[in-house]
Amino acid sequence: MDAHRHEVFSALFEIAASFEGEVAALREVEPPMVAPPADTIERWTALGLPSAVCGDGAAMYANLLGTAMVVVQTPPLAGLIGRLATAAARDGSTVAPAGVQPLYVRRPDAEVARDRAHLKR
Repeated sequence: MDAHRHEVFSALFEIAASFEGEVAALREVEPPMVAPPADTIERWTALGLPSAVCGDGAAMYANLLGTAMVVVQTPPLAGLIGRLATAAARDGSTVAPAGVQPLYVRRPDAEVARDRAHLKR
């Protein structure tokens, strides 16, 4: 995803299992992070490049990908998340709603601006 600041939010997954055309399990290859797109591609090259990428950041920086990766249209996320949740429930690997926590891979812009303003004083 476009993270602005000339960076992308990324995570790399491998489809670990599927059935009847549906993704049943994903294996995390690289955890969520934020970095310049060229750095992300360099890391992924060392891991053997994924065959496909999606998201607005992938489309925005497609010129950096060359022909090794295909940029696919981002699927509607709500349906995809629902199917992944259904597969996780089937496996018994769910958490209680209160156990869901946000994942921040970078400090919010408001905090960065506040700290910058504080340093100028």
